[in-house]
Amino acid sequence: MTGFPRRAAALLCALTALATLACGEGSGLIGTMTTDTTGGLGGGTTNQLLASVTVNSNAFSPNLVHLARTGTVVWLWADTTSLHDVTFSDPLLSSATKNSGSHTVSFQSSGTFNYHCTVHPGMTGSIVVH
Repeated sequence: MTGFPRRAAALLCALTALATLACGEGSGLIGTMTTDTTGGLGGGTTNQLLASVTVNSNAFSPNLVHLARTGTVVWLWADTTSLHDVTFSDPLLSSATKNSGSHTVSFQSSGTFNYHCTVHPGMTGSIVVH
Protein backbone atom coordinates (compact mmCIF):
# COMPACT_ATOMS: atom_id res chain seq x y z
CA MET A 1 0.00 0.00 0.00
CA THR A 2 1.59 3.30 -1.01
CA GLY A 3 0.73 6.96 -1.46
CA PHE A 4 -2.86 8.04 -1.03
CA PRO A 5 -4.35 4.67 0.03
CA ARG A 6 -1.80 4.35 2.88
CA ARG A 7 -2.45 7.93 4.03
CA ALA A 8 -6.21 7.39 3.81
CA ALA A 9 -5.94 4.18 5.85
CA ALA A 10 -3.76 5.92 8.46
CA LEU A 11 -6.22 8.82 8.67
CA LEU A 12 -9.16 6.43 9.06
CA CYS A 13 -7.29 4.55 11.79
CA ALA A 14 -6.44 7.83 13.56
CA LEU A 15 -10.03 9.06 13.42
CA THR A 16 -11.33 5.74 14.69
CA ALA A 17 -8.85 5.72 17.58
CA LEU A 18 -9.65 9.32 18.49
CA ALA A 19 -13.42 8.67 18.32
CA THR A 20 -12.98 5.59 20.50
CA LEU A 21 -10.88 7.59 22.95
CA ALA A 22 -13.37 10.46 23.04
CA CYS A 23 -16.27 8.12 23.72
CA GLY A 24 -14.43 5.57 25.84
CA GLU A 25 -14.87 4.78 29.49
CA GLY A 26 -13.29 7.24 31.86
CA SER A 27 -11.50 9.22 29.16
CA GLY A 28 -12.82 12.52 30.46
CA LEU A 29 -13.12 13.76 26.88
CA ILE A 30 -16.49 14.58 25.38
CA GLY A 31 -16.23 14.20 21.64
CA THR A 32 -14.11 17.17 20.57
CA MET A 33 -10.45 18.00 20.38
CA THR A 34 -9.59 21.20 22.21
CA THR A 35 -6.45 23.20 22.77
CA ASP A 36 -5.19 25.58 25.40
CA THR A 37 -3.46 28.55 23.80
CA THR A 38 -3.29 30.70 26.90
CA GLY A 39 0.24 30.06 28.01
CA GLY A 40 3.09 27.66 28.29
CA LEU A 41 6.40 28.59 26.75
CA GLY A 42 5.94 32.24 25.89
CA GLY A 43 3.14 33.63 23.80
CA GLY A 44 1.12 31.33 21.63
CA THR A 45 2.44 27.88 22.49
CA THR A 46 -0.41 25.51 21.75
CA ASN A 47 -0.82 22.88 24.43
CA GLN A 48 -3.12 20.23 23.04
CA LEU A 49 -5.49 18.17 25.13
CA LEU A 50 -5.48 15.42 22.49
CA ALA A 51 -2.64 14.53 20.13
CA SER A 52 -1.70 11.62 17.90
CA VAL A 53 1.73 10.27 17.03
CA THR A 54 2.27 7.96 14.06
CA VAL A 55 4.58 4.98 14.57
CA ASN A 56 6.03 4.51 11.08
CA SER A 57 9.20 2.90 9.70
CA ASN A 58 11.90 3.99 12.13
CA ALA A 59 10.40 7.24 13.42
CA PHE A 60 7.70 8.68 15.63
CA SER A 61 5.89 11.51 13.85
CA PRO A 62 5.80 14.03 15.31
CA ASN A 63 8.58 13.15 17.73
CA LEU A 64 7.85 16.19 19.95
CA VAL A 65 4.38 16.93 21.31
CA HIS A 66 3.40 19.82 23.60
CA LEU A 67 0.43 18.77 25.69
CA ALA A 68 -1.74 20.43 28.30
CA ARG A 69 -1.82 18.75 31.70
CA THR A 70 -4.52 16.04 31.73
CA GLY A 71 -4.07 15.72 27.95
CA THR A 72 -3.93 12.44 26.06
CA VAL A 73 -1.63 11.10 23.33
CA VAL A 74 -2.62 8.25 21.00
CA TRP A 75 0.22 6.44 19.18
CA LEU A 76 -1.02 4.85 15.93
CA TRP A 77 0.96 2.05 14.27
CA ALA A 78 1.17 2.76 10.51
CA ASP A 79 4.07 0.38 9.80
CA THR A 80 2.54 -3.11 9.94
CA THR A 81 5.68 -4.82 8.65
CA SER A 82 7.96 -4.04 11.63
CA LEU A 83 7.63 -4.45 15.37
CA HIS A 84 7.72 -1.28 17.47
CA ASP A 85 6.94 -0.22 21.01
CA VAL A 86 6.58 2.99 23.01
CA THR A 87 8.78 2.67 26.09
CA PHE A 88 8.91 5.22 28.91
CA SER A 89 11.00 5.02 32.08
CA ASP A 90 7.67 4.30 33.84
CA PRO A 91 6.53 0.87 32.63
CA LEU A 92 2.89 1.79 33.37
CA LEU A 93 3.04 4.27 30.46
CA SER A 94 4.72 1.87 28.03
CA SER A 95 3.15 -0.19 25.26
CA ALA A 96 3.62 -3.79 24.23
CA THR A 97 5.87 -4.55 21.26
CA LYS A 98 3.57 -4.90 18.26
CA ASN A 99 3.16 -4.15 14.55
CA SER A 100 -0.37 -2.70 14.51
CA GLY A 101 -2.95 -0.98 16.66
CA SER A 102 -2.68 1.94 19.00
CA HIS A 103 -1.49 2.93 22.47
CA THR A 104 -3.02 5.68 24.61
CA VAL A 105 -1.56 7.58 27.55
CA SER A 106 -3.09 10.44 29.58
CA PHE A 107 -0.60 12.72 31.33
CA GLN A 108 -1.72 14.05 34.71
CA SER A 109 1.41 15.96 35.73
CA SER A 110 3.66 18.53 34.10
CA GLY A 111 7.11 17.61 32.87
CA THR A 112 9.02 16.15 29.96
CA PHE A 113 8.35 12.50 29.25
CA ASN A 114 10.93 10.93 26.93
CA TYR A 115 10.21 7.64 25.20
CA HIS A 116 11.84 5.32 22.69
CA CYS A 117 11.38 2.12 20.73
CA THR A 118 13.41 -0.72 22.23
CA VAL A 119 13.54 -2.46 18.85
CA HIS A 120 15.01 0.60 17.06
CA PRO A 121 17.37 2.49 19.43
CA GLY A 122 17.43 5.71 17.34
CA MET A 123 13.64 5.95 17.39
CA THR A 124 12.86 8.48 20.13
CA GLY A 125 10.29 11.08 21.11
CA SER A 126 9.23 13.45 23.86
CA ILE A 127 5.97 14.63 25.35
CA VAL A 128 6.23 18.02 27.07
CA VAL A 129 3.30 18.52 29.43
CA HIS A 130 2.61 22.12 30.51
